[in-house]
Amino acid sequence: MTNYSLKPTDENALELLKTDPIQRKKYVQRFTKILSRMEDDCYTVALNGDWGSGKTFFVKQIKMILDAYNSQSNMAAGQRTAVQQCYGDASCPNSYATVYYDAWAFDNHDDPILSLVYAALKSGCGEEPEGKGNSLIEAAVRVIDVIKGTNLAEIYEAFKNHQPEKLTAEIEKAEDIKDSIRAFIDTLIQEKGNRLIIFIDELDRCKPDYAIRLLERIKHYFDDERITFVFSVNLTQLQWTVKGYYGSSFDATGYLEKFFDFFFTVPRVDSVRFLWNSMNLDTDSVTGQMCVAIIKQFNFSMRQMERYIRVMKIIEMGDACENARSRRDKATAFVGEFVIPLLIGLQMHDLDMYHNFRIGKDPTPLVNILASIDAPECKFLLCGEETFVADKNMSPMPGGTHVIKKDRVIEVYNAIFSKTGGVDVGQMTFSDRTREYLYEMESILIPNGNFDFE
Repeated sequence: MTNYSLKPTDENALELLKTDPIQRKKYVQRFTKILSRMEDDCYTVALNGDWGSGKTFFVKQIKMILDAYNSQSNMAAGQRTAVQQCYGDASCPNSYATVYYDAWAFDNHDDPILSLVYAALKSGCGEEPEGKGNSLIEAAVRVIDVIKGTNLAEIYEAFKNHQPEKLTAEIEKAEDIKDSIRAFIDTLIQEKGNRLIIFIDELDRCKPDYAIRLLERIKHYFDDERITFVFSVNLTQLQWTVKGYYGSSFDATGYLEKFFDFFFTVPRVDSVRFLWNSMNLDTDSVTGQMCVAIIKQFNFSMRQMERYIRVMKIIEMGDACENARSRRDKATAFVGEFVIPLLIGLQMHDLDMYHNFRIGKDPTPLVNILASIDAPECKFLLCGEETFVADKNMSPMPGGTHVIKKDRVIEVYNAIFSKTGGVDVGQMTFSDRTREYLYEMESILIPNGNFDFE
């Protein structure tokens, strides 16, 4: 089975930058230029996007471009040339050092500063540091030593117990943290560029206490005019994280507005282009049209699109409607090409909506989806001289009958989910065999499932 979910490696990031299957290269270029205008202060930028919207790829592509144009970065010569040729803009900043920090990977640590310094050290030294003489390593060790020797709980106890002499000593240690971090940043920028861009990813997935600790450590210890922080986050989830730490009545929006200087949103992808170029889906087929309609209706992210299409390719129907001849075959084909894709989409979108649809309580999802599709196979809904009209009061053609599409779709829905035995609707006869086929297909436990699709 082919896995269409790409991992955000440097190789994949570069390949997507070259091929640009979802038309995001222009936004990567635009955001890179925006960063180049943030050079007079310490900035914090929120790059907002839903989970699965491609935020990690987006920031890794920007980081890769900045590294390629920075002659002091550790990027290999071949990759540097390839990225520069692909990006093709000589105005790109050429002296920005970069750090990528996956906050979720470290949220079991006590102090975020240590893992953040580790990420910066790894970025500055590459995979194989030069050894004890490396000044960057020495600066990092100084940060670690100072932090390990500072006990924030003791500062609190000294304050609570009115012990000014102990309080002064502990505060001096906290100031030492600032000094050591400043020295580390000085060394990193001196060796690797003249400005530092720190990309912080997956913060909204972290435990609330770690996420807040990271934000506040950055606020207190990394206030340096040579640094820009870019947080790729789902701001809605991050607000819940803040409330999870400070309480449900806490003003999480106000808290984040005070922390972030700018808010940007990762552009949504062109779903049709993404499905055609990246998922090899024939968007002109009936099933393809149905998939596109469902993805748009439920506003699926790229990750959700990938999951959805993987399932759909397993149960792919082919030309079932085109080959159907009998009324029962037409009913089975209609279920396979219209109802099954919707059920699978509903499972991923909203389980309550799926449940109500599945037990015959709410036909709305099928009504809405078929209203947006004009596939020839919808003719199975009609029989004889029937035609769809928006207003039933319109005068029918001689010998013809007008049908409201919504009413007919509800008839089909009831025939499938609310009745037993044979029910005729349009050119189709829905039987218990049709319903059995529906449940079998929905479970994906089908004998001819295409588990080796390309």
